[in-house]
Order: sequence, then C-alpha cells, then structure tokens
Amino acid sequence: MKLVMKKVMMAFLEMLRKIEPNLRKIGILTLGSIPSLYTDIGLSKMIPLSYLGEGKKKIINFMLSIFKASNGVLLIDEIENGIHYSVQKMWEIVSNLSKKYYVQLFVTTHSADCINYLVEASKEKDIDFLFINLDRVKEKIVAKRYEKDAVELALYTSWKMR
Repeated sequence: MKLVMKKVMMAFLEMLRKIEPNLRKIGILTLGSIPSLYTDIGLSKMIPLSYLGEGKKKIINFMLSIFKASNGVLLIDEIENGIHYSVQKMWEIVSNLSKKYYVQLFVTTHSADCINYLVEASKEKDIDFLFINLDRVKEKIVAKRYEKDAVELALYTSWKMR
C-alpha cells in the first residue's frame, strides 16, 4: 500500500510541477488540530498551499477531485472561475488525469477564451472533447452537439460559443 501511495504522490507531484515548476514537495502540516497542505517551492520554509494563488489551488482541487472520482464521473461547473483563461496546462492536466483514472468529465463554461484554449490545447495534446451548446428555441431549451472540428471552425469564424 505504501508503494502504491508513493507512486500516486509522485505522479501527483509531476502534474503539479506543470503549474508550479519550483515545487519540490508537498506535505500535510498540523497546526494545533487543523491539518493543512504545505508546499516546498525552494524558499527557506514550506508555505501554505493557498499562498500559490487561487488559480493553482483550484487546479489542485480539480486534480484531487478527479482522483477521488476514479472510475466515475466528475461535474465541474464554470471551470474558468478563478483561473486565468490562458492556463492551457489546466486542460492538459485534467485531461491526462481523467484518462488515467477513468473519469468522464462534464465541464461548463461561459468563457469563449476558455473554450478557445481548450481547442488550442487539444491540437498540441491528445485531448478529446465534445461540446454541447444549449440554445433557447421558442419555449424550449435545445442541446446541440459539436465535435472538436466544428468547435474549432466556429471559433475561427467568430461564432459565439459559450
């Protein structure tokens, strides 16, 4: 069991280094009775994970959620909140982890920039996705499916997708 946990932690650290290259290790420190995640990024002492910034903290939460949802489904509402849209590594990380742990992701966004960066990341990495746009047609909400190529074309022609 220790070997399995060590391998999981090493893989987790490698993924974290994609968003924080200076990360050396991560650990749990208990102050009083409250455990907290601390990171070693090469400073004189370990710092709380929260000091890395909200965006990095949110990506780490995605990573932990994917691990916890192993062999299942994970819903992420408005993935762009708290994360700068240019963080392409986010898409690579959540895609790789979801494949590794057999997790199907359902992600919502209202950000065209976020969708654009997903398309760009999918060109460089092996990221598969299906886009579903919800439109109001008269009194009904209609779901329309778009494959990766159609999303790329829509973005190229400046069609609003959100």
